[in-house]
Amino acid sequence: MPPQDDTLVAGYRVARIGDRLLAVILDTILLGALFALVGMWAAVRWGGVTENGFSLEGRAALITIIIAGLLGFLYYWILEGAFGATLGKAIVSVQVRNKNGGPCGMGPSLIRNLLRIVDGIAVYLVGFLVAVFSKRRQRTGDHLAKTIVVEKKSGALARTVVVLLWLICVVGGIVEAYLIHRGVPPAMVVRSATSGSTTSVSPGSTSVPATTLRSTGDLKIVNFKFLQSPSGSVRMANIYKPGDKVCTSYDTVGFGTDSQGRLHLHLIVVPFDSNGLSLYAPWNDEMNQAVESADTPTHGYYNFDLPPFVPGGTFKLRIMAHDSVKNSDSELTAAFNVEANPVPVFGGLEFRDCQLSLTEDGPPANPIIIQPGGKVFAACKLGGMRFQDDRPNVHIALQVIGPGGSVILDKPDFLDINDLSPYHPPTFFSGISSWVSLPSDAASGGYVWRQTVTDRFASATIVQEMKFEVR
Repeated sequence: MPPQDDTLVAGYRVARIGDRLLAVILDTILLGALFALVGMWAAVRWGGVTENGFSLEGRAALITIIIAGLLGFLYYWILEGAFGATLGKAIVSVQVRNKNGGPCGMGPSLIRNLLRIVDGIAVYLVGFLVAVFSKRRQRTGDHLAKTIVVEKKSGALARTVVVLLWLICVVGGIVEAYLIHRGVPPAMVVRSATSGSTTSVSPGSTSVPATTLRSTGDLKIVNFKFLQSPSGSVRMANIYKPGDKVCTSYDTVGFGTDSQGRLHLHLIVVPFDSNGLSLYAPWNDEMNQAVESADTPTHGYYNFDLPPFVPGGTFKLRIMAHDSVKNSDSELTAAFNVEANPVPVFGGLEFRDCQLSLTEDGPPANPIIIQPGGKVFAACKLGGMRFQDDRPNVHIALQVIGPGGSVILDKPDFLDINDLSPYHPPTFFSGISSWVSLPSDAASGGYVWRQTVTDRFASATIVQEMKFEVR
């Protein structure tokens, strides 16, 4: 027969099954929040991020179960051994003690909680049945550890503190997991192209549509990652700004080898902006070296700088591989986001953001006043130039004109801009910086920094002037 509710042990009333069940529910909610936090952390690190959370399959899920299970065991063992109660038990005013009414202790708590493996079978059905038909409502773990669960009232202040601590742990875990998920880049979250369900692999790896993979034969590009630096760790939030360096790594698997044990791979990598324009000319690499085994992946890197004039939006990096031995191909496209302020389009040859300063890369000064023998630094953006075969043809002459119109410095061939630039959107500009050291006997008065720019392809010329003083 089940015991009566007034069972006493060493002056303590044995806790009711309903109170213990409520404590289990409260602790389960807390550990659920911990599981969500650990799961999101593991999914970001090892893959498994989905649109609504993280996958319960794969390596990340296994790591999550191991870590969360270990933390959950430590939570029960340490709190019950040291204080006699978890947060859930403290809220409902029950406590674990030894059979004589003394403190539980770490040893009995260890035995008690190791036996949760048995008591927890069928969602604690085994533990529930054993406790219901036990004189002191002891589950299997209690019998072997010689412990009991009793009622132990606490003061209103102490109970309030425990409730607040429980709320902080639960809400904090859920909110932090949400923030981690919110910061995950699109390339790490994928949706199945056939079923519409969300799946994920290792960070930045094969994904659809944010990261897509097309393969013929065994050749595959896998383990794609965005990195913090060329040899750094995985970058968690793949959001960049103009001027940032984008660092990536990837592996190639499933290739064949010739009779001499050599692989023959041709790799092509191209980054694209949010308008589909390639940022750089395709990077080509031929790999023809001997390998120990065709089962060993080849490891590759690709790093590039985002030009300062790129627009915002979703960018893509396309990696293509061809295996000449098996005549198979693989293509991977990874997406990342760029946050940028709108850059006005240049309507024609034009200078922007021109400034003079007293130091290199220093703040603009107005007015610019220097001493004889001092230096003056200039910085400008020149845009709107015309391109032919991905090259501009711009000539810049520089003059510094002193008081009375005297020419202090004359450089008619100051600079030519004609480098190959495959990426030249309407926002393209070239940064121009220079400096001039004035003679020690330079006369006091007003000076003019004059740049004359000629676009030979457009047959256009503009003159830009900035003023400074010598005192």
